[in-house]
Amino acid sequence: MFKDETRISSVTFALVFALAVPSTYAFEVATHAAITNEAFARFLSERPDVISNLGLLPPLDRPVPNLRRQYLDVSGTEARKRDVMPFEQNLIELPNFRGLGLANQASLINGWLMVGAIREDDNPAEGNPKDDPYRSGGAFHREFNHFFDPYFQRPLTLPGLQTAYGPQPVRKAVDWALGTANAFSDANTRDTQSTWNHFTLFDAREAMFRALTLRQRNTVISYVDLPGIQNAAQAEAMRLAYWATTFRALGDMLHLNQDMAQPQHTRNEPHSGKMVLEYLGAGHESVFEKYMDERARQVPRILPGGAAVPPPRLPFDGYPTVVFERFSDYWSTHQGPDSPRLGAGLADYSNSGFFTPAANYADRVYTSPAAANYPAENATGLFNTRPDVMVRFLRGDVMDRYTGSTSNIRLTTESIWDGRVDLDGTPLRTWSLNRLNYDDMASLLIPRAVAYSAGILEHFFRGEMTISLPDAGFYGVVDHAKFVPSQTGTTTDPYTGFKGFDKVRLKLKNTTPRILTRSGSYIDQPMPHGTLIAVLKFHRNTCYDDLLTRWPLTTEESRACRSPIEEIVASDAIIDQAVPFETPTDPDGHEFTFHFPERELPINAWDVVLQVVYRGQLGTEEDSVIVATRNIAEPLFAGFMNTTDYVVINGTFYTPGQVAANQTLFGSVSPACRTGQPGNYIVSSACYNRIDAFTFSAGSRPVVLAAVGDTAVRPRRMARVAFLTDRDNPPVLDWNVDEVSCWMFLEKPMSLQPYPAEQTAEDGWMYGFPNTVRAIRTWELHLCYADIGIQVTMPDQLDVTQLDDMIGQEVEPTALTIDGWQ
Repeated sequence: MFKDETRISSVTFALVFALAVPSTYAFEVATHAAITNEAFARFLSERPDVISNLGLLPPLDRPVPNLRRQYLDVSGTEARKRDVMPFEQNLIELPNFRGLGLANQASLINGWLMVGAIREDDNPAEGNPKDDPYRSGGAFHREFNHFFDPYFQRPLTLPGLQTAYGPQPVRKAVDWALGTANAFSDANTRDTQSTWNHFTLFDAREAMFRALTLRQRNTVISYVDLPGIQNAAQAEAMRLAYWATTFRALGDMLHLNQDMAQPQHTRNEPHSGKMVLEYLGAGHESVFEKYMDERARQVPRILPGGAAVPPPRLPFDGYPTVVFERFSDYWSTHQGPDSPRLGAGLADYSNSGFFTPAANYADRVYTSPAAANYPAENATGLFNTRPDVMVRFLRGDVMDRYTGSTSNIRLTTESIWDGRVDLDGTPLRTWSLNRLNYDDMASLLIPRAVAYSAGILEHFFRGEMTISLPDAGFYGVVDHAKFVPSQTGTTTDPYTGFKGFDKVRLKLKNTTPRILTRSGSYIDQPMPHGTLIAVLKFHRNTCYDDLLTRWPLTTEESRACRSPIEEIVASDAIIDQAVPFETPTDPDGHEFTFHFPERELPINAWDVVLQVVYRGQLGTEEDSVIVATRNIAEPLFAGFMNTTDYVVINGTFYTPGQVAANQTLFGSVSPACRTGQPGNYIVSSACYNRIDAFTFSAGSRPVVLAAVGDTAVRPRRMARVAFLTDRDNPPVLDWNVDEVSCWMFLEKPMSLQPYPAEQTAEDGWMYGFPNTVRAIRTWELHLCYADIGIQVTMPDQLDVTQLDDMIGQEVEPTALTIDGWQ
């Protein structure tokens, strides 16, 4: 009778279908959010360094940073701003029954993942915000793309579906998630026909790249700055918005994989829940989904006496994080009628392992689970049943082709109505699913949904690189004389200027772990060709001036000088580069030079973080985005001062005139440095006002810093260079002792210790304040002095406060010659 009633025109069906089918969800959105949050927590527990590797530093009271409330919806060359809405925020943050009780987490990284997992179910007919800026009415039927039947390799198929959806093709969930037309045969090519989804794998990669560099890729050799950024505050907001977009898109991807843990979505079984459509092929409302939602939100069941009984919590743990070589494998590793034998994806598992309401025991569309003689389990006492009804469970094994294990569960429930028989007298049997079946299903499917989602996150962020010092032993060097106002005619703007380091050198190697396959073999993840961009993140010392006269001298002063906004500068792109693994001859990888021609790292940078972004092939992925991050030291100002306008006798500084005025001092003066007659001695002019040549070198292919000839440091003058160094491996300079006649007690080679000026993970502040010598503020200052005493004075015996202050141009650093850094 019902078959005859379903013979209505396809036009009529499409009209009714369009009005009523939007409930073809898999899990309800609270369930998706809960699974996603658990997957992220596992991901962090297994990759605790991932947030810092991305350069995202969390605050003291949170394990992850706050990305604020705005993200970007990118379509072609246009990016429109969208915000976290009360719809998803309430579901995440409100207490049990109404939400998941995750207070103040909607704008954190895990919150943005949950936002994507929630908003992936947006559609025109349900109570979501409908704020899609590119679709008429603010929403479209995203949920039509949430099905994937690996047995028949098909998306959702239903008469009238295309009329309800629109002109673009409905895709398999895996294609919709990854942004491809066929994820299994052409995973690296973006879909050009189905373009409504702006939160795919492709979009997550692009958003991450933009968040890291504030650049967008036009082609593989063309990278341009993002438009519309006028100041540092806008740049910081843009970077955070693109980070939010990255995690929002990944949340959508996780939703689409989690859908594969709902067997109706892998067995082509829509479930609209609309009365008439149940008989027209659109299915009844999914009891499984509603029940999982109640468990996620802990919605109590009210008993007849009024008592509220909470449902069991969702079982998130108990299955290992899944590892595959390709993203598509997380959905299916083998598609076709033999997939129950071979498939290890989540869709394979749920398609072949479980019955569904419309494809239950007697259904012959799928060969698995088979209609076998399953052992029966008596259900007496578990249900309130009538005397004329016999109910029993059919137990069977669910095969897991990822681990090779099996689990025995109540596959379905069989009912025999004694009062009804078939024509041959056989009692009429029916098969259905109930709460106890669903509990058994959930015990297997929910932990796998968590494990596969965590695996997708780990696969997305699996790429790793390591930054090391170049051969020179420092990342950058600049002669501070280039900033002298009398030479340049300008002064550095400590608030908005970008004059500083225009070049960075470093070594880089690929440290991505090999993928361990299910067969026990390992697969390397090479980076054979891609684009490299160096990024320097920093705050500013707003108390900087080019003579360092305003540099803070206490921790309290310094903290007030730190700018509140984190900024970045990005280098020119280096195209078509490989990042090698380490080798015995190159244990630290390859040395690269990055140029910053437009915006240099400011000379007054604090809280400096060095990053390298690689965009290119990783393993079988052609467009992966990988970042290496290293917290380096702030620019270290190292100075050399010529104090030979004074002389030193037994640890005390004197001017030559002061010595001549006190003839008793000559008893302690070396004979070679006194001239004249006893009682009328003066200091020999050869023993003070020395002008020597100083040459320092660093590295095996040496970078040479020389104060020679016209650039020699004269008495009452000083030279100063700024280094970008590594905090754990300070730079080491050798120097030519043979060319020096004044006294310089230096280690050979000498090590330059950087100073800290950065905020710590515990929200503290580390600061190494400078010393002041002759009105010059400096950290690593080395003196050349004229020791004329018979008894040698060691540097630690000197009292530099005896020296008068230098004035005028004397406080300006003199120019040096730097070779080997061009």
